[in-house]
Amino acid sequence: MQISWNTSTDDQSVQLSDLDTLINYFEKRVWGWQLHPADLLLNGGYSHDQAFVLPPPQIGLDDRGLPVKRIEHSGFAALHIIMSYFEMIFRYHSGDETDDSKDPVHGLKLVYPDFPNKIGAGNAKSFEVKFRKNVRNALYHSAFVSSGVVLSGGDQGLNWDARTGTLTINPHTLVQEIKHHFASYISNLRDPGQKNLRDKFQKRILFELGRDID
Repeated sequence: MQISWNTSTDDQSVQLSDLDTLINYFEKRVWGWQLHPADLLLNGGYSHDQAFVLPPPQIGLDDRGLPVKRIEHSGFAALHIIMSYFEMIFRYHSGDETDDSKDPVHGLKLVYPDFPNKIGAGNAKSFEVKFRKNVRNALYHSAFVSSGVVLSGGDQGLNWDARTGTLTINPHTLVQEIKHHFASYISNLRDPGQKNLRDKFQKRILFELGRDID
């Protein structure tokens, strides 16, 4: 059985029996089956084997010389792929051991910890409702975003206009900002000094795998 983009359980060298191995498995699963495919759709780039060991191409890089070409009009498809990241990463940060639905805003604040300050406390509630209902719920239940959400360019993945109540998403930038956050999370997980973070990660992934650590 394939457990990540380059690993199967038939590989005798793979033993999901210690925390560091679980972290490696998790990194390859999320990066290889969710984040990098979405990035390739939007921005083009290097294949999995190449990109896993190379620095990522910069946003806006001319993709004519890249092995994998971007696909035009893939913004909504990519959003479908990456939107679950916010709920998922919150589960791991909190050590959640349930299958209950989680508020994606909790994960959003992990990826963008300074976002509430940027938009102002008085605007935070309106933004959170817009993100939760008109982006996340609308995508999952209606396969499209609701009113007040637009996909466009810009130098930020998310931009909130409190005056008009409009949330602008640049999927090309958003996916790379999420990849950056994920890389930082994995780096912290590999730090033995981050015991609380590692313990919560272990609780969550063992719950998902339905097992105890050997």
